[in-house]
Amino acid sequence: MLRAWGGVDMAIAAEEALIKIQSVLPAALQTKMAEVQVFSFAHQDMDDDLRHRLDFIETAIKSSHRLIITYRTGEEISSQRTIRPLCQLFWGRVWTVLSLCELRDDYRSFRVDRIQDIKTGDPFKPDKRISLKDFLERERTQAQEKFAHFNAL
Repeated sequence: MLRAWGGVDMAIAAEEALIKIQSVLPAALQTKMAEVQVFSFAHQDMDDDLRHRLDFIETAIKSSHRLIITYRTGEEISSQRTIRPLCQLFWGRVWTVLSLCELRDDYRSFRVDRIQDIKTGDPFKPDKRISLKDFLERERTQAQEKFAHFNAL
């Protein structure tokens, strides 16, 4: 699937991981693994530019570098943002980058296919208060509060 839908570096890493996994499996499981056929066809919008952008973002995530992006919304409004990328998420046809947006001083998701321009910014120090774990905890808490409010009605 990463060959069809991921960045170039992501696809190579996934292929290498499969080779390593297969090499340590018992012979019977290696045979079973070889029999599994998975087909995934990329959408026409999955071009080389988008693939390289995914790898660029992944490198920034791993090295804790800000990204300076020019982003176009669905309403065709462009803005420049400086973000601290935390992770990339794949939603079946669309990749997003979950980040801390420095303009909004809050978490925001940006569709990778709507990023018009992207540059590496200054490094940032990882912070436990600004993390994927913190974001997920906040989302869980908000969902529980909404559910409790709904039940109270």
